[in-house]
Amino acid sequence: MNVEILKGYYAKVRCQQKWQDAGLQDELFALFKLAWLENARLLARREDQNYYFLASFLGEEEAARFTENLASRKPTVPWLRPFEAADERGFVPWGQGAKRMAHIRSP
Repeated sequence: MNVEILKGYYAKVRCQQKWQDAGLQDELFALFKLAWLENARLLARREDQNYYFLASFLGEEEAARFTENLASRKPTVPWLRPFEAADERGFVPWGQGAKRMAHIRSP
């Protein structure tokens, strides 16, 4: 039986212009790149001003490498905060989540 290991991060974005912040973009890129390199499923959801991102791994080794690599990055202003995710209820695949968050795109 496969048990998924979940690693969650969230960002609080108060206004649309914050999505243009290079630091936030760099952190999100690193999150998605490192999760993808470890074959994780990428999930997302939005609650008010909080944007939640979840990486779902099938193995402990992959999850540990992801956590170590993400922690080794030292952003000037940390945007992403970790959170404990018990399960993936309420999350959708990243591509679907991006469509739901479409208002964050710059004009």
